[in-house]
Amino acid sequence: MMILVARAFLLLLTALSLGAEGAGVTPAQAPRAEAVPPQHNQPAAGNQEPPAASTDPTSDPLTLFPHTESARWYLAGQANVIFQWHGRFPAKYSGTNSFQPDPQTANSRVVTLFTGLAFTRRLELLVDFEDATGHGLSNTLGIAGFPSLDAVRAAGTSSNPYWARMMLHWTVPLSGKVEAADRTFLSLARELPERRLEFRLGKFGMADFFDVNAAGSDSHYQFLNWGIA
Repeated sequence: MMILVARAFLLLLTALSLGAEGAGVTPAQAPRAEAVPPQHNQPAAGNQEPPAASTDPTSDPLTLFPHTESARWYLAGQANVIFQWHGRFPAKYSGTNSFQPDPQTANSRVVTLFTGLAFTRRLELLVDFEDATGHGLSNTLGIAGFPSLDAVRAAGTSSNPYWARMMLHWTVPLSGKVEAADRTFLSLARELPERRLEFRLGKFGMADFFDVNAAGSDSHYQFLNWGIA
């Protein structure tokens, strides 16, 4: 039920953002243009070249809806759907927990809703909801370095949505100089003191802050293998 409410909320925000982009001056409201005498040194209307396409990288965002960079609240979402298949292979021995040699398919799904609220410039609440369902090949058994980390996660969690993270984040400045910072689900500030102390209290994982790299820290980015991520 919780994940259905979250999806409905995301669809509502998408509709509102599209409506805001479409709002403007209607033809009835537009001011009437004054007649301009033709200029001999201008090309005819049929020979005019179309305007060049916009090269602004923000004109084609990769997100479902634009993310605010200045509001006290934060809302984002992510969905991972993984499908796997293997054909028949020879096996001299197969037990209950072995990787089965018969052809089979499997799929898993992990949906995360990231939320945050900044009480002050230095204190914020970060709460993430997650729903993991599905299973892996041979019901996630028989391989030491399993090829789908999300399948391992889905098989070991409840079928209901759960709290993935819930923490208070407090920043104590130790200097007056500030540096630019990225606004993410782990920190809402756009700038932070160069020298500071950060305190976090609540539920979170060490993989969020230690040994972070794009390839092996999170299966949502690149590699899915349990042995790497």
